[in-house]
Amino acid sequence: LAIALMANRPLKLPGHRPLSRPEDRDRPFGGAAQRRDPRLGPLARCLSRGRRSGGGVQPHARALVDAIAAREASIRRLQRLADAYAEARIDVGEVRRELVDALLHCRALSLEVVEAFENWRAGGSRGGPLTDPQYLVRMKDDTRWLAESPLGEFLNFSLKSDPFFVVPSSKEPTAAPSNQMTPTLQAKRHSTDRRKAVLPLQASLLRRIRKSELMIMKESMQ
Repeated sequence: LAIALMANRPLKLPGHRPLSRPEDRDRPFGGAAQRRDPRLGPLARCLSRGRRSGGGVQPHARALVDAIAAREASIRRLQRLADAYAEARIDVGEVRRELVDALLHCRALSLEVVEAFENWRAGGSRGGPLTDPQYLVRMKDDTRWLAESPLGEFLNFSLKSDPFFVVPSSKEPTAAPSNQMTPTLQAKRHSTDRRKAVLPLQASLLRRIRKSELMIMKESMQ
């Protein structure tokens, strides 16, 4: 009988303390887990506890990524509008309204990109996996296609770098070409120019646009 009772007990050795009782061995999440042996030391703290997804991304970098994504979406909107007008899937009046709205939206987003880029640079976040340091350089020319697109019938887009659409907002007439034209072609050209609209430009944006242009120029020279 004594041997049978001892069979259900852990072997006791001098100086030895069992980590769990026999009745707790079949319950891995039971009382043995709560009565942790102090000799094992404190529980290791999980390094990922409380960390949100993407928590390692700096706020300035995240703001820049979001601003670039929004601007790219606005450029795709302009491309879809140009394709729809070229395929006669949209009438002239709707094209004018949609074009002005899309350009104003793209201008605002372009300013936000440059300002977010400046904050990112000021924060010492030069480089990084989620950002594109050369994006400002590409901004110089990624809207030049508008001048030669069907949308050029509505506004005087610049053939040169004009990421903030300052030229379409100018009321000054475009310079006359150097080649000679017949009076009929000249009259046709003047008639076409008179039909072109002027993109609104708030005076409050002029300082931001100038500062952003200098920022783009600075990045292009590096």
